[in-house]
Amino acid sequence: MVDVIGRTRAAVVMCLGAGLLFGACGEDKQTGTSEVDTAEEDTLEVFIPPDTIAETIEDTAQDTAPVEVDVGPPKPGEFGYSCNENLDCNSGWCIQTVDGRQCTRTCLDQCPNGYDCREAPGTDATFVCLPRFLTLCDPCRETAECNPGGGSGNYCLSYAPEGRFCGAACEQDSDCPSDQYVCRNVPVGGGAEALQCVPAEGGECECSPLAKQLQKATVCQANSEHGSCDGTRFCLQSGLSTCDAEPPFPESCNQLDDNCNGATDDFPPDYACEIKNDFGTCRGQGTCVEGVETCVGTPPAPDICDLIDNDCDGETDNGLCDDLNPCTTDSCNPETGDCLHSNDNTRVCDDGSVCTQLDKCQDGACTGYNPLSCEDSNPCTANVCDATVGCLSSFANAVACEDGNACTINDSCNQGVCVAGGPNICDDGNPCTDDKCVAGVGCENGIDDTNLCTVAGLQQCKTSQCRSGTCTAVNQQDGIGCTAASSKCPSGVCTGGTCLSKSGVECTTSYDIDLCQQVDVTGACTANGQCNVSQAPPGLQCPGCAGICVQCFIQLCIPF
Repeated sequence: MVDVIGRTRAAVVMCLGAGLLFGACGEDKQTGTSEVDTAEEDTLEVFIPPDTIAETIEDTAQDTAPVEVDVGPPKPGEFGYSCNENLDCNSGWCIQTVDGRQCTRTCLDQCPNGYDCREAPGTDATFVCLPRFLTLCDPCRETAECNPGGGSGNYCLSYAPEGRFCGAACEQDSDCPSDQYVCRNVPVGGGAEALQCVPAEGGECECSPLAKQLQKATVCQANSEHGSCDGTRFCLQSGLSTCDAEPPFPESCNQLDDNCNGATDDFPPDYACEIKNDFGTCRGQGTCVEGVETCVGTPPAPDICDLIDNDCDGETDNGLCDDLNPCTTDSCNPETGDCLHSNDNTRVCDDGSVCTQLDKCQDGACTGYNPLSCEDSNPCTANVCDATVGCLSSFANAVACEDGNACTINDSCNQGVCVAGGPNICDDGNPCTDDKCVAGVGCENGIDDTNLCTVAGLQQCKTSQCRSGTCTAVNQQDGIGCTAASSKCPSGVCTGGTCLSKSGVECTTSYDIDLCQQVDVTGACTANGQCNVSQAPPGLQCPGCAGICVQCFIQLCIPF
């Protein structure tokens, strides 16, 4: 009997006011009888037998030591282990977390990260580790929903028009559960502000597993220029639903609050209304009674020549005298019924051509200015402007163009593209330069005096040579054989650019006297082409003759 009383007293003390965080107390597992009645179905039994009180006190005393969190999944009954009822936990406490029901532990002042050591609701000085962020980012309508079990410090924050979501009390960013949240001073209602954990920039609140299970909801708004209408968003298994609010509409006389301002058919007395028919729309004075609108005024009528805007289009007698000229002002004389047309150079007009960009009225005619340029910067297209369709382009084939490559010549257009002609050989007509084309640069004609060249009309002993890029006549090398101008001494040698007879070469010259014999005598060539005879050959010598002795009736001496 003592055991039953002890168990009952413990169960009663630890179950009262547990609310959402704890399971409801049910039957005593040993007696099979209901020890405590409760109206809440979501609480679980807490049972501590008397013979384990000492052990419980010892366990509680150990909570003063620094909290250590085991690495790896919790063992059955330990902190963080999934549970269905209090008896599943070593501490006797099975609580609700955002990830489902889990075992917690008793404490004095320290708990694992994300938990606070707080007095269990409905108990007398029993402290357990409770989740600090059980409702963070959950949809809410009021602050009490963010503080389960009688807590405080968390606020239901407005994220209009998306809705309201729970914050969590904090002093700095590290107080928040992860780097997905930051600690910020935010409005909490009534003009007050408080530090709360909120999603980091760019983040949004999402439904936790617990919020989905409880189908938590929040208010939301649909906004437009006509007002703001409230709706609801729910946590579904797929996530947060869209706002079911209807968009605000302009107020109509229909006994409905179309713009969601809290009043139906809230029109001012004698408000402006519209009277419509086939001739136009005119303004009237309206009244709305029980969803029925009455608009009093003059209905639209066809324009007549009376200087009155009968069809309410903003113009009087319009169309009656229209000459279809946009550059004239047309009017009707109500006394005579005659039409008047006066030039109006201030009116806007269109000359009907898309090839002019500015049109203006001038002397009663619409004149176009600022012609549209159809130039496409492509030399291989022919571009014209058609007054109706605008710019037209066609291929300008075979037209000379420049393909942008200096190393090609005779480029021409083909199907709208500039096609390269033949290669540019860059010949400058000077044999004393090396001609080449460099891509991206063009022709280069560098001087090369090693090139061969020819100067026309050169005499013997002259040759052509490139000097400083110019083909120049220069002397042949001395000693090179040549043909001298002398018929007696034709064998020559170049000397100083002139062909001179080769000295010492044997030659033949003739000595003759009129009517007497001609004698050929061998001599030696001189540089000037003379054939010098220094000694008469045998048979042509005679005493005292320093020359050639010939017999011509008498013996004659021809001096050398």
